[in-house]
Amino acid sequence: PLFKAPMWKIPKGVGVHIGISSVLIALQAVFLAFAIGYFSDPAGANIVYSSRGLWSVLMVWCVGHWFSNRESEAGKQVLLIRLFGASMIVAAIVLVFL
Repeated sequence: PLFKAPMWKIPKGVGVHIGISSVLIALQAVFLAFAIGYFSDPAGANIVYSSRGLWSVLMVWCVGHWFSNRESEAGKQVLLIRLFGASMIVAAIVLVFL
């Protein structure tokens, strides 16, 4: 609903990436639902799931260039700020487990 043009006007090469991204997000949801069902601990699963911020920052920085992502060119200060924010979330996770 937030596209500026109809879906059929999306360039041809982009559709594959949208499809792959959709499948990966669906798998993530399935694994999270399975973990909640298997361990019967939705609060714990949510806490662990919250660490995805740290992993996303690290993955974009390490392998983003494989996908023509230019985030690593933003500079060291931007990366450090993002890592600080992600580490604050991880610190909150650790505090919950204490």
